[in-house]
Amino acid sequence: MISRSVDEIHAHNEDAYDQLISLIENTQGRLAPILVACDDSRLRKQIVQRYEAEARQAKIRPYRIALGQEPSLRAGLATIKEQEPYLQKGGAAVFTITEAEFLLRITVNAQDSQSEVDKFLGYLQWTREGLQEFPYPIVLWMPHRLLLDLKQRARDFWSWRKAELRFLDESPDAAQVATMLTVKPFDRPAFTKTDDEHDTLPPIAELQAEIAQLSIQEPQAPALATFYDRLGQAYAQRINQGIASNLDQDRQQTIAAFEQAITRAQDQQNPAVEIDSLTRLGDFLKSQSLYQKAIAHYERALNVSRKIGNCDGQAKSLNGLGNAYQSLGQYQRAIDLHQKSLEIAREIGDRSGEANSLKSLGNAHDSLRATPTGERLPSAIP
Repeated sequence: MISRSVDEIHAHNEDAYDQLISLIENTQGRLAPILVACDDSRLRKQIVQRYEAEARQAKIRPYRIALGQEPSLRAGLATIKEQEPYLQKGGAAVFTITEAEFLLRITVNAQDSQSEVDKFLGYLQWTREGLQEFPYPIVLWMPHRLLLDLKQRARDFWSWRKAELRFLDESPDAAQVATMLTVKPFDRPAFTKTDDEHDTLPPIAELQAEIAQLSIQEPQAPALATFYDRLGQAYAQRINQGIASNLDQDRQQTIAAFEQAITRAQDQQNPAVEIDSLTRLGDFLKSQSLYQKAIAHYERALNVSRKIGNCDGQAKSLNGLGNAYQSLGQYQRAIDLHQKSLEIAREIGDRSGEANSLKSLGNAHDSLRATPTGERLPSAIP
């Protein structure tokens, strides 16, 4: 165990807080479970009060849920939403889930075969579909011990968490040390900030170990598709950060991981993961100047998105296609695609997607104006 000074621990916590508030502000309109480990109840209270105050200033309404004797996360969310017209109308919000630490203290009754921790982890394990109706950042506070249990015993939930953060005890005699995964997702050239911009990725070795273990225990586990998708992101990230030790090998590993995710998602009829993985593979191929291959994957993602009525997936696929065609010099085609992406983003109220489409549209107009046939284009962007 490595010791840290109080100043170092405080700096660590401030970095974690900055990531947390950024996640709260930038994941509005989508389901985003944010796991936060903290053993100091006083520090946790201070942090919650601080980000709730900032959220209110940003017109994001904070809500709290205390886990009870029947610790169902979905039930708590549903109860509040049923009582709040603001949420039913799509208002911006952040949910804070507390008192998970009390689950560790509740003993099992003679007539009950499961502890409250067992029940809680059981609820989380297969709850993704049940939580889709709650498109908000959900900040789930827990002690470090419970975070470790969750990682081992609720693998499906762990695989699609938005982020995990750790806050450390700042008292002078604190000896605890935890490290926070702060690796940035790979930057997608000519593709502005995405939903994954604020996501944290585990190390490649950890993902590989999770995949190997789960493949033995449950070869058809739905979580494997998501694990492979995250593995592809991790390899792509390493390449784009310029730290790949063997570039050709890492490129192959990136593509192979995403293709595994796509195949498994198709086999399990999980179009959401299929769309995400197709789009991310398209992003990676484009970053490697493999534009035609990127276009093929964007088109597949677009087709699946249209088939299931996934407007968010359609907007992202169209934006990706526009960026790829712009790289090929087909500026008018790129403009048309970005315009369609913009219209969808506005229709569904996706402010982040709208900003991405506007920026891409502006870049495409600038490129077209720089050509002889595009000199008389108006400068205004719709």
